[in-house]
Amino acid sequence: MTKVKKFDIGAVSFWLIEKPDNNILTEIKTIINLNQSTLTELAEPSNQPKSEEYQDYFYFILHLPIWQKLEKKNKNVEIDLIYAENFLACVSYEETLPLVEFEQELENNTYFRDNLIVANDSFFVFYELLRFVFKFLSRQLHHLQKKVDQVEDKIFTFDLKLLGDFREIKMDVLDFIKIIQQNQRGLIDLDQYKIFAQVDRYLFKKLESDYLKIMDQLIFFQTATNSLEASQLNFLNLQFTKIVRTFTTLAFITFPLMLLVGLVGLGYDSNPLFRLGQSFWLVLGLTLTAAILMIIYFKNKKWL
Repeated sequence: MTKVKKFDIGAVSFWLIEKPDNNILTEIKTIINLNQSTLTELAEPSNQPKSEEYQDYFYFILHLPIWQKLEKKNKNVEIDLIYAENFLACVSYEETLPLVEFEQELENNTYFRDNLIVANDSFFVFYELLRFVFKFLSRQLHHLQKKVDQVEDKIFTFDLKLLGDFREIKMDVLDFIKIIQQNQRGLIDLDQYKIFAQVDRYLFKKLESDYLKIMDQLIFFQTATNSLEASQLNFLNLQFTKIVRTFTTLAFITFPLMLLVGLVGLGYDSNPLFRLGQSFWLVLGLTLTAAILMIIYFKNKKWL
């Protein structure tokens, strides 16, 4: 079902639209001269980002990685922006949390709304909306920070589940990067469009900076996870090496002793030990003495 929320911010008309239908698209067309290709693209989600300037408006498609708590993965969510003089429409195709929060900010934060009214320019609504979305995405990365902290606390323990945790973090980071990086070219090139010719270049630098901060965080998580995983793998390899070395050494100790006992235990008449009354204790003593001497030797060599 289509939902539309309209805000009058000074001379600017700002619309938040969820699941647009033909009626609302026709209404927008009466305000600005949307061409048919734009109307077609607005009717349903697109798989590709877009930043394109037309005679009367600018069309911008963003893809956002929104964390789904139940599914425990990032979902690719699209928002479309139609920017024109004194008009801005933000179109989504499902309930999108950053847009819901932005709507609440406009309704409940009078200081925030009054600042936009004073600016009295559709670009400042466009600018504040994008910054709000980027701050939301940055907050979403807290779950990654939490995961990295958890595996860091468990590192250098004999916990094989950590390898699965590393894989999960790396997949989350890659999904986030794959989705948000689609918007990079459009964001960096915003100041090249004629429709924004009168806008202070500093504002575009701020938007680019917000985007790059998110990318820097993602690269940090990626690097930290790779380093922790490599350290844990080295630790596990060292532990497995120690275990194999210990068992190899024990096998080396026990094998010749078993051979000695086996030879002594042969039931031949020529075996002189059978003629001794204390032959059992003699063999046991020789075996234990040999074992102790070999253990001392291996300890001195630091093989045990």
